Amino acid sequence: MKKASFLLFISVLAVFRLSATDVSGPITSNTLWTVANSPYVVTGNILVMEGVTLTIQPGVEVRFDASKALQVNGTLIAKGTAADSIRFTSNTTQTPGAWGNIYFPNSSADVVFDDAGNYLSGSIMEYCIVEYGGNIGGTSANMLRLDDALPGIRNCAIKNAANAGIGIHYPHYDTLNYNLSNNCFRHCKLGITALSYLSWISITNSSFIQNECGIAANAPMKIDNNLFSGNSQALSMDSRSVITNNEFSDNETMNPGSGNFIISVRYEVDFTNNLCQRNGSDLLYCFLMDGMGIIKSNVFTDNVCTSTSGSLISVFNDNDNGYCPVFIENNIITNNSQFKPLEVRLAMNVEATFTSNVITNNYTSDDLLNVNNLFTGALDTALTTFRNNIITQNFSTSDVLTTFRGKIALNQNSFYNNGPSAYLLKNNNTPTFQPYLDVGNNYWGIETTEELSEAILDFFDDANLGITLYDSMLLAPPASNPVLPPANVVKTDPGNNGVQLSWLPNPEADIQGYNVYWGKYAGYTFEHMADAGLNTSYIIDGASVDDTIAVTAYDNDYIPGKARTNWLNENMLNGHESAYSFELHFPLGMNEIKDPEDISIYPVPAREKITVELKNLHDYNQLSIVNLQGRTLKTLPLTKLQTEVDMKDYASGMYFVRLSGTKGMMVKKFIRK
Repeated sequence: MKKASFLLFISVLAVFRLSATDVSGPITSNTLWTVANSPYVVTGNILVMEGVTLTIQPGVEVRFDASKALQVNGTLIAKGTAADSIRFTSNTTQTPGAWGNIYFPNSSADVVFDDAGNYLSGSIMEYCIVEYGGNIGGTSANMLRLDDALPGIRNCAIKNAANAGIGIHYPHYDTLNYNLSNNCFRHCKLGITALSYLSWISITNSSFIQNECGIAANAPMKIDNNLFSGNSQALSMDSRSVITNNEFSDNETMNPGSGNFIISVRYEVDFTNNLCQRNGSDLLYCFLMDGMGIIKSNVFTDNVCTSTSGSLISVFNDNDNGYCPVFIENNIITNNSQFKPLEVRLAMNVEATFTSNVITNNYTSDDLLNVNNLFTGALDTALTTFRNNIITQNFSTSDVLTTFRGKIALNQNSFYNNGPSAYLLKNNNTPTFQPYLDVGNNYWGIETTEELSEAILDFFDDANLGITLYDSMLLAPPASNPVLPPANVVKTDPGNNGVQLSWLPNPEADIQGYNVYWGKYAGYTFEHMADAGLNTSYIIDGASVDDTIAVTAYDNDYIPGKARTNWLNENMLNGHESAYSFELHFPLGMNEIKDPEDISIYPVPAREKITVELKNLHDYNQLSIVNLQGRTLKTLPLTKLQTEVDMKDYASGMYFVRLSGTKGMMVKKFIRK
């Protein structure tokens, strides 16, 4: 029986081999590769001559022997369909670099589309799968090589390239726009690499998944409405770039902490309306050498630095010979852990403005914000404007929450409800530097200038630092600020298959109500939303206390219906609805352990004291009590299995027990009655 099965297998294999069509050499007349003769095995290099068209039917498979290539001096028409693609693959091993490439030189026919995007003529690859190529004679090669050529490539899956999936070389000083759309790049060393001069290359509606690098280009690029996920690097741009409406999710550099950024851009950049979520290590690096740097209306959320320290956003303009103004506006930077959220170094005598940004619910062991204007020229006016931003509900274990240096106009900002840094701001100028930094025209959540002076680290604390002015301190958040996220969001179970949500009222005078969000949470958006009006509590039927639930506040310019299922929430990005406030920001960069096996806390609820009982004394050696603002109220050593903590001096409310030791860090909340 086994012998018969083996003979049947040999017979099927022989039939399969007989059905293949071997191809090689020049194609000198118009040729059609059909499904009936598929697969086509490329046993020798193929050359489509000038003026000649090779047409490949949907469903055809083309298999390349090792290092073999297809060069298109004429026209290639490979138009598959969504249901019946054309595959270009290896005839040997299924490994990157198993065959050569498909090469379009200057003589190949460029694609022509009509105004509606319909194909008219020229070379085109549509609904194709191209995989396992990128090696010619032992030399690395781009799997699809476009050398001074512009074939149409759309709706293609480009996978497992040993070098770049698509390599573009277009060395011309013209204004041609070339678009690659609706493609998927997966498991490539590079998704796309490009070199051109004045020619804009557009990459739209495509996905870059689990590549070493998504796009690496020295070419003007427009990158719009793409997904970058699971890459070691998403973008490495060395020319002008417009990066809009993209999602960057779950990317992580191969060497966290080595200075490699997931998104690296140089020269002029417009980075607008992008979602950056759940990425690791250093995220966005902008080194401006010419032209403007715009970072506007983006959401940076749930990113976690996996190295000892890192920068979420770093912006430099160190070239004194170019015009490099910086505009950082209307961004939401929220729920990120272990990053320095924003680091800026400006060395030029051009404007830099930071307006209407929301920095909230971030945890860092560094300062939260570091803005350095290093220009020392003889100008009377401030070069850097920091206005109408809100920095609230953040937690920094650094002694300093924010650092400013240089000629900076600091106006109409809200530095409110952060902790536990000893100082809210460091004036990093020298004692003789003028103009003096004026911090007065801002809201600090502090009632007197004496208290504010105690919260500012400057000359009066350290003679090496600059002198600070405190006049005209604001006693309420400015109406021109984005709306503050509600504070102290708490979920409780009232029974009857529901969740009761409560929060503190916002301090702004123009608050018109609150929205409650619940259900599926993905891409910085929720499945359900309800308007709670001006109430500061709301009961959600059919929900659980374990569900992700959030609250936002909105002002009198809020437009109902603008809160979309898409993450691009115009009310939020325009500052008329706050960023999400989730139940109790855990300032330690981790979630609460709801039912820890190794500790217990009682009584529940607590009154004048609580008892913390350990299962194993060697697991933890230090206990801290932390309030909702992230401030450490007291710290005790753990020297026995049961430790009593005196709470009689603290008001009723919610607190955290934080334990640290050989098992790491553990957080558990409790209520003080």
